[in-house]
Amino acid sequence: LNFGPYPCMSGDFGDSGRMLAYTIRNDKKIWNVCLYDTKSRTSEVLSAERPSLGDYRPTFSPDGKTIAYTCRKKVGKEYALSTNSDIYIYNIADKSVKNISEGIMGYDQNPVFSHDGKKIVWESMEHDGYESDKQRIMLYDFASETRTDLTENLDQTCTNYAWSEKDDQIYFISPFRGTREIFVYSFADMIESRDGTTGQHVKRTSLVVDLLAKYLKKNGVYSGELKSEDYALISLAAPLHDIGKIGVPDGVLNKPGELTEYERNNFP
Repeated sequence: LNFGPYPCMSGDFGDSGRMLAYTIRNDKKIWNVCLYDTKSRTSEVLSAERPSLGDYRPTFSPDGKTIAYTCRKKVGKEYALSTNSDIYIYNIADKSVKNISEGIMGYDQNPVFSHDGKKIVWESMEHDGYESDKQRIMLYDFASETRTDLTENLDQTCTNYAWSEKDDQIYFISPFRGTREIFVYSFADMIESRDGTTGQHVKRTSLVVDLLAKYLKKNGVYSGELKSEDYALISLAAPLHDIGKIGVPDGVLNKPGELTEYERNNFP
């Protein structure tokens, strides 16, 4: 047996003990995801006879009740040529498995739960068999069972993402102008959480600005003043036009009546 890297340990849940998730390759050279119970000292194969990507770490939800892992359920030549892997959620209690990336044909890998366990993000590619495809950040909301491409309007590949402490932002690394820069998603969502009407306005504005920037670039407008990468910067900067609202107190931001003189002077 050949053990894969990056075993993952759950938290300590008292009498329930701790669980260890890991990958292992059997004598048929098939990778499987396994679960080890430190209390009963028993092991369970979660993806028996289903080829799994052994190089990627399975991860526990914060409450230790579920495990997210990457698996490519292909065999033979199809397994060798295909990049269509998926993200599976395994429920430890009822042993059920759910594919949350079903329908996405390229790589889906490296899932990361939010701190409250209500959401999960992972790296995702759209097309099968295309290893150089754009790497997106996909988000899944467990309550609504919906999936969202967070980087749909960002024409760059994205890696190394991490949740903020309050789960209201996601930091990630993306190449830009020949360097690797740190980006954050998303000020628009932060604004929306403060003002129920502004967030969607910010997103709509971003889409409009992105279309305008692409039109300007395609037609050579301001080509003498703007470099090619400047058009991309215009789209990236668009969500920040309402960022000042983040610092405005809720009582002032959502006040239905007229502002006082103090409020007008201190929160212009």
